[in-house]
Amino acid sequence: MILKKYFQRNKYSYLSSLITCCVLLLFYITRDISPFGDKTILSIDLFHQYAPFLVSLMNKIELGESLLYSTNTGLGTQFLGNILTYLCSPFNIIAILLGKSKIHESVSLIILLKTMLSAFTITCVFRKINKNSNPNIVLSAFGVMYAFSAFFFAYYWNIMWLDALYTLPIIVLGIYNLIHKKQYMLYTLSLAYAIITNYFMGYMLCITSVIMFFYLYFSNFSIKEVYRIELKNKKQVKRYKFLNDCIRFGFSSIMVGLLSAIVLIPTYTILQNSSAIKDTVKEFTFDVPFAAYVSNHFVDNVTSFTTSDLLGPVLPNVYCGILTLVLVPLYFCCKKISKKEKILSVTVLIGFYLSFSINVLNFAWHGFHFPNCLPYRFSYIYIFFLLYIAYKAFINIENISTKIIKNVTICLSIAILAFCIIDSPNRTEFTFIVTLILTITYGILLIFYKKAKLKKAISIVLCLGIAFGEIFGIYYDTFKVLDKKRFFNNQTPINDTINIIPENESDYFRLETLQSGTFNDGDLYHHNNVSSFSSVNYNTVAELQNNIGAFSNRLNTVKYKSYTPIYNMLMGIDYVIDNENTLPFSDNFWKMIGETSEGYNIYENKYRTGIGFSSSNTLSNIDINNYPTKNPFINQNALSSAITNIDNPLINIDNNEVVSSNMNIEYDNEKKCYKYKVDENTDPYDMDKYSTIFNATIQETGNYFIYVSPYNFDVTCNVTNKEPVKMKHTDSYFSVLDLGILNKGDIISTQILGTKLTNKEGEIYYYIAKTNDKAVDDVYNTIKNNGILNVIQIKDDYIGTKINTKTGHIYTTIPYDKHWDIIIDAHEATEDEIYAIDNTFIGINTTPGEHIITFKYKLPELFVGIGISTISLFSLLIFYFSNKKKK
Repeated sequence: MILKKYFQRNKYSYLSSLITCCVLLLFYITRDISPFGDKTILSIDLFHQYAPFLVSLMNKIELGESLLYSTNTGLGTQFLGNILTYLCSPFNIIAILLGKSKIHESVSLIILLKTMLSAFTITCVFRKINKNSNPNIVLSAFGVMYAFSAFFFAYYWNIMWLDALYTLPIIVLGIYNLIHKKQYMLYTLSLAYAIITNYFMGYMLCITSVIMFFYLYFSNFSIKEVYRIELKNKKQVKRYKFLNDCIRFGFSSIMVGLLSAIVLIPTYTILQNSSAIKDTVKEFTFDVPFAAYVSNHFVDNVTSFTTSDLLGPVLPNVYCGILTLVLVPLYFCCKKISKKEKILSVTVLIGFYLSFSINVLNFAWHGFHFPNCLPYRFSYIYIFFLLYIAYKAFINIENISTKIIKNVTICLSIAILAFCIIDSPNRTEFTFIVTLILTITYGILLIFYKKAKLKKAISIVLCLGIAFGEIFGIYYDTFKVLDKKRFFNNQTPINDTINIIPENESDYFRLETLQSGTFNDGDLYHHNNVSSFSSVNYNTVAELQNNIGAFSNRLNTVKYKSYTPIYNMLMGIDYVIDNENTLPFSDNFWKMIGETSEGYNIYENKYRTGIGFSSSNTLSNIDINNYPTKNPFINQNALSSAITNIDNPLINIDNNEVVSSNMNIEYDNEKKCYKYKVDENTDPYDMDKYSTIFNATIQETGNYFIYVSPYNFDVTCNVTNKEPVKMKHTDSYFSVLDLGILNKGDIISTQILGTKLTNKEGEIYYYIAKTNDKAVDDVYNTIKNNGILNVIQIKDDYIGTKINTKTGHIYTTIPYDKHWDIIIDAHEATEDEIYAIDNTFIGINTTPGEHIITFKYKLPELFVGIGISTISLFSLLIFYFSNKKKK
């Protein structure tokens, strides 16, 4: 009987979840998304980051490996940081149970369940907060609009953020119960849960909790509100409600922080090494025009995925149904809703608009860090609030006259037509036409809804029309899908390579593929490499990689693309799979050891240096990251010279002939780069008419490399008797390219062609170098003679090594982290013996001779966090039950 009443009370919440499920399944089926076809929903960062990390977690659990650290990607990284940032949702248990082979189906199911739960919780909370209303089927429509808002369509592939969608309504209900019922447990536990599942979204929800506390309190009570309590001696004492509620809210919020310590304390420590905390506001800007902001509530707007404004204005993803657009003005026209509440609502709405628009406020919402991409990540909170006041308008529709509904509909229609006149690259005529039609339709339906006989029919039309017409019909193409085979496309060549590698090979070697499937193939296939993409990656490693010519954004991404023999020595690259079959591999530097079953050649680096080696000098003073030049060949020479005292293994070539078309270009001797400029009045859409060609004639046969880094140009490199190589560059990603062996008289012709994204002025960094083969040999022989650091045992967070060093100065490619506990022979290394090489790698100064050096990664902050959270949870439960017993 109790169960029946529960389902009866929440029937519209279940209906909302059911409709959401049907719509999403329809997306899956019609787009051939697994398990209904051969496409996968794994795309963008879900493809490159979250799914590989999830597979890596499965591998670690299966093999009983440490969850603290991983040597698989980025030369080594804090794997716990990946867990805390991406993998803390309990829904990931589904993927773990189904296994790696079902990762596509697991992710589809996880997104489905989280979306359904979001629809359920918001409708359930709306009903509970508005308990005096008589909900009907339209309540389900609000759940559908929330679940399929623009935030969802823009960011559904960020599966760790979807937990915040279904948790936010529960947190708001917890605050409501705290104010109205003096209950604090729901708020405390739900917000702690949100922070633990994803601390980034949890941080935003903490700000939201403060806003909603004051909003919900002052919407119903005044600051002078009092109540009386009776003491044991039957004496009555006056209490100020606002003060007591603030104390209760403050106590609960402190408990939230203590309960979340298990995540917050280790995360704070881990983020110190990442780019996530290294950001400042350089100038005050107002970024979102009001007209563009309002019109972004219309249907079929282009969702914003990037923080770059080169493709048009970057706007918050705020669409949540045109019915909401009609109801919000009606909310302010409803006389039953108090003026005080309306003033508070306007204040919150203005606050959100200013938060979107003013870069300082936007900066604060994102944890005092400007997003590298994916802007306005707190827009789902604004959407919730918009739906909250829209629902209040709907349940009070009886108190709004037909004339007001008609006038609001007319005014909105005129406004939409006015916005249509405003030119914006983010919108098409289809957007305005459909928005106008839906606005008029919803206005008419609301007028008819007031007639009792039509309520049920109109309610069904509204609910199903929004779900299958406005959402499915318009956003059908929104889901980004890929071929399922792309995700594990390197599994066979990597397995073949590992089988070819000799049995006496060390447990530790670095293997790269020239055409990686994801940016985190090391995590996906459980092998060690340089490539990596994660928000918690060591920022200094990405900076160094960029400075020596690797494909890196200087923040959190590195991708191997075949570089100079000096780079491969410095980074300890052992094997490469040429699954591009386009790059030349010189016999001077590489030895072909076999081929995969798919016909790809496998190469072994002739100059293998392991995980580290002995340097001729201490490297405590080297600072490549602050070198004034962007020439990677000079920087590689500087680092290898500091290690071996051998100069210029890479020889820079300067005989360039520059042919420019429609643009002024000149060489800057100070910056060692070319500066270009086009006419200020040039139409941005004509930038593809502007180009520069660099021609370099080869004077001496040898292995040549090129480095080109213009800002948003198309680059094509043509070499005599070779296929042209096309490269697209942005301001962050560019790298050295191996041109192979070129003969005297060959010409390297590099065309740099403008695009619609190209700036009208800027810099072009263009460098060519050839190897000095004798010097390269000398560099390697010096390293080898000084001593190689050999791995004798490795278990991710434990690396046992052995070296016979002639100098006592040891260079490692293990990223520097203060959490490494390093033992040299039988004693713990002192501060004088351990230092950071260029603030990037671990350097060791010890005595010449044979040493056993072990590295053990420890994170005591994790256990501190576990202890605080455990004690806090038990304390909260004891306090709760003892207090309940007294009552």
